[in-house]
Amino acid sequence: MKKAITSSILVLVFAAGTAMASAQFGSLADKAKNAVSSSSSDSSKAAPAETRTMDQNSYKGKDRVSLEKNIAAAYTKRYSSDKVFKVAITDADWRAVKELVKGVKVTNYYISAQVAVDKGQEANVWNLTFKKVGGGVELSSIGESFRVAKSSIK
Repeated sequence: MKKAITSSILVLVFAAGTAMASAQFGSLADKAKNAVSSSSSDSSKAAPAETRTMDQNSYKGKDRVSLEKNIAAAYTKRYSSDKVFKVAITDADWRAVKELVKGVKVTNYYISAQVAVDKGQEANVWNLTFKKVGGGVELSSIGESFRVAKSSIK
């Protein structure tokens, strides 16, 4: 008899705990959904294609035009079937990053850019990072992309 009562109590406690956990999870899921729905229109966050635009150049170096050409060439080297429509360098200057490569400390230099790729009436804009290599650059990492009308790119 004692065993039956103990088992019943455990079942009730487990059921109450499960119901409470389910309610808390539902509340957390609602909060997360609301946070995403009400997020600000920061350019680094995803936005509907019709309201999003390509960033302006932020690079302060005197070699901006040649760097844009090098970035376009590095992108085209990796993706030869794509036609680069425009490049916007989104960093003011190169970022020095100390890294450990095969047990040796090295300093590599990175810069971020948006590259617009021709897709007819639209352009696919990629957020990318490039690495300084010798006298040129190479594509280092790929971020998100979004589509915009080519006519909205200045």
